[in-house]
Amino acid sequence: MADTRKAGPEEGSPLRASLGQVLRTLGDLIVLNWLCVLCALPVVTAGPALCALYYVTLKLVRGEEVRTLRGFLDAFRANFKRGAALGLLVLALGAVAAGDAFFALRQEGALRVLFLTVATIVAVIALTLLCYVFPLQARFQNTWKGQVKNAFALAFCSPGRTLLLWLIALLPVAVPLFLPLAVLRMLGFVYFIAGASGPAWLASRVLWRIFRRVLPAEDGEPN
Repeated sequence: MADTRKAGPEEGSPLRASLGQVLRTLGDLIVLNWLCVLCALPVVTAGPALCALYYVTLKLVRGEEVRTLRGFLDAFRANFKRGAALGLLVLALGAVAAGDAFFALRQEGALRVLFLTVATIVAVIALTLLCYVFPLQARFQNTWKGQVKNAFALAFCSPGRTLLLWLIALLPVAVPLFLPLAVLRMLGFVYFIAGASGPAWLASRVLWRIFRRVLPAEDGEPN
């Protein structure tokens, strides 16, 4: 005889648990997004804000227990000086790349090629540091020079994942340039709630695989 009993309350709980986890993560990303944006507004504090953002997102992707607001603010304070120095370094490199590109467009012939080449090289350096130094600072204790050195070492050791990190960093900036205004209005809500935290969460999933494979625990003490 077929069992006609109704499903008990415990059945379907894995689905409910998964949905609950998705909603909690989304809520965390919304809070993180606005914390990062507000803390980065003075520009000079963009570095510490990114360190704090990655501190929380790296814990989220590993399933570690973390209080979003308190964890972000604690990491922001702990990484303020070193994060600010790294942030100013990346901003300076970005400004040099933009200046060289602007100057190149006003030139002709070999001089244009020269300045575009320099701009491209500096931009790649800045993008690589943007993808690596803030997560490294968020997770491992080191000097700022050591973080820069490790950033390039990781990029060299994991070229495929580095390209993926570049893509994650560039897409939120590049995509709006090629979309019609009507589509941008619809995407605006996504940027509003997770324009910074969403890419950081995706990048953290890639970064932890790199950290786990390349950096033994004894080479860096986690923050």
